[in-house]
Amino acid sequence: MNGDLKQTIFSREVNICPLCLSYVIPLISLFFIRARQEIIYEMKQTVEDRIHSFDKKSKVIKLFNPHKSRDEFGCPPRLCINTYVGCSHKCAYCYNWWMRGFEKPREKKSFKKALNHDVKMVFDYSLENLIVSISNSTDPLQQPLENTFKHTLLSLKTLKENKINVLIISKNPGALLDKEYIKSLDPERTAFEVTIAFYKDRKELEPFAPFIKDRINAVKELINLGFDKFAVRIDPLIPVEIGGQTDSELDLLINAIKNAGVNHVIAKVFRLVGAIQMEYPEFYYQSKEYYKNAGAKWFKNCYMLPFEHRTNLLERINNICLRAGIQLSTCYENVNLPQTIKCDMAESKLGICVKSG
Repeated sequence: MNGDLKQTIFSREVNICPLCLSYVIPLISLFFIRARQEIIYEMKQTVEDRIHSFDKKSKVIKLFNPHKSRDEFGCPPRLCINTYVGCSHKCAYCYNWWMRGFEKPREKKSFKKALNHDVKMVFDYSLENLIVSISNSTDPLQQPLENTFKHTLLSLKTLKENKINVLIISKNPGALLDKEYIKSLDPERTAFEVTIAFYKDRKELEPFAPFIKDRINAVKELINLGFDKFAVRIDPLIPVEIGGQTDSELDLLINAIKNAGVNHVIAKVFRLVGAIQMEYPEFYYQSKEYYKNAGAKWFKNCYMLPFEHRTNLLERINNICLRAGIQLSTCYENVNLPQTIKCDMAESKLGICVKSG
């Protein structure tokens, strides 16, 4: 061919017109320059900026608590994987009933592909030192979904392979005792928060959650296996008048988890989410009457008890924790009680120091 230039590209012989080549090469160079500039720019951003940039492009690893309340409550920068949509436990007090389709728990399509894509991005955005929590808006070990799809097992294996710190939040710690799960956990990089809000089973409030005794026994076994970065969430803390925890029940529960080897409790006062009325109307309207009579105000998507009322509830549990030698975290509650802290301490347990820049 007259005027054709023979070139070898990607190990294949092709004929390229010199004029075309003079246009293509600058365009390719410009693409790589722009890509490099974008990466350099994102590297200069603060952790918060990088997380938000990451969140816009990620698929299943997302920003933990993307709402404004994250700043109001002082939550540390974290990532989160909700391995499923919805939850089969169907707890009456759940904060997530407002989510569309929450009552129909299901898997996420193309989960493995999305997870691998996002893990690579974690490193691209230099976020590998952040905790990835599994999960905040579903139970990652709920059955039968986890037995069937094993999205959580895959997540744990992948994060361990990439040496990323993990916080597991679940009502079903017994599932972790399976050999496959034990192998997927790094004791130095894994923290646990197990929700045990009551001392005895309350099937009217937790109809499909694992038995309380089984949860406590599983926690004890995991601690004995060397997984010592544990906290129990007594969440939510519900007023006695609407079926919540009595002082004697809290005392029994806190001593039971202490005997299992736990030295840290996280408590948060029940927020009455409006969407609860769709699944549990009797519980909702009974609670609403009590909350309104107590002076509760509507806050975003829920009724929240007045600050003094919340402080009194947390003071009760703090007194029991102090007697038992247990550290209490008050989570989102901005209360000032003796020897309590606000955060759940997962970062300090895992030896993580997150800087703002």
